[in-house]
Amino acid sequence: MRNKAIMQERISPMGWIMGFLVFSLIPAFYVWNSPLDTIFTFAVSAIVMVDIIQHKDRMDKYRKLGIFLYVFIFLIFIIRSDFTVLGVIKKLFVIPLLFSRRALLKESFNAFVWVYAGVMTISLVVYILVIFAGIGFPYKVIDPLNELKNYTYYLYPFLITSDSIDTLGLSFRFCGLFDEPGVVGTFSAIILIINRFDFKRIYNIIAFIAGVFSFSLFFYVICTVAVFLSAPGKVKIGTVLLIAVVLYVFKDNEIVNQLVFSRFSDESALGIVDNRNTGYFVDVYEKFSKTPAFWTGMGAGKAEVLGEGGSSYKMLVYDYGMVFFFFYVLCFYFFAIGIIRGGRQYLAFSMILLGTMYQRPFLGGVSFTFIMLAAPHLIVECYSGKERAIKNNTKDKQNKVQYVKGTTNR
Repeated sequence: MRNKAIMQERISPMGWIMGFLVFSLIPAFYVWNSPLDTIFTFAVSAIVMVDIIQHKDRMDKYRKLGIFLYVFIFLIFIIRSDFTVLGVIKKLFVIPLLFSRRALLKESFNAFVWVYAGVMTISLVVYILVIFAGIGFPYKVIDPLNELKNYTYYLYPFLITSDSIDTLGLSFRFCGLFDEPGVVGTFSAIILIINRFDFKRIYNIIAFIAGVFSFSLFFYVICTVAVFLSAPGKVKIGTVLLIAVVLYVFKDNEIVNQLVFSRFSDESALGIVDNRNTGYFVDVYEKFSKTPAFWTGMGAGKAEVLGEGGSSYKMLVYDYGMVFFFFYVLCFYFFAIGIIRGGRQYLAFSMILLGTMYQRPFLGGVSFTFIMLAAPHLIVECYSGKERAIKNNTKDKQNKVQYVKGTTNR
């Protein structure tokens, strides 16, 4: 199987370092409000630049266009933001990633998946012991990543939990080493979609379990859709049954009911309540979307104050405008268009890109940029075998029909 061969490729020490850095910059708790954030970002940039010097890589016209568009958008982003000199330099470190070679992206992504799976395994064990078994592990209170969030964060060994008066169930949901369970749901979904839900690989099983216990509606919905569109038949049945069993077991739990079941209603066009933003910001955005400023934005940081810690593509649009948002998304399609082939591959990439932008728009983030650059290469490897099989099967049927017709004519 082609997917199996890919993930068994040898990973160099440089690849492991890149994988660890990408995982850390999601960000994990140990880089929150820390100089490590800048140091790790610089390290990623340095590794990429050294690799570029050592190996020359040809670029197609679409990739060149994507780089040009990204840099242009980046300049607008910097001009409209109130970054310090250090902040601007830190953002500049992301640009070398755009020139990364296919081999480095693939190798580093494979390392990232293994690092993610390894850390999540330990974290899940501690989570089960603390939340379900009630074992009293030592912990300490730490400052939040976003000071606008009024949560109390508790740091256990390899586990973050959080709680607040107005946020039901955050301590119950699995956060891993991150500030929100939605981060776990998002990155677990990305790993599973890219690997086409290949549960023969242990890291996909771990990513799936982590995503399930994040109780992220985004994870449940996008994985269900992705499974039906791309996964093999047995995986479709197994994945849906596993999700159904977990939700059934916890169906009477007040927290799970509020986080999952109660969000299916008539309050949105899709019948799903969107809790990515506060009610106040939603009202402000609704009025904003009917003004000329909708296309150009209100200015950097405005949405964060109004959103009170929310996270959605709407906040990006509110700050920088729909034109900026459209071209930011478009530039990643330019990076992918010269790589991926076929409808299923485009669909898989679109679910990853648009789903992540909807769930938590990491504007200019190292981890997000890296994932979106690496995803097309991995999708081609993991999905091409299936598409060739479908194509060959179709040809076989056509040949069979032609043979039958020829026999009948005789």
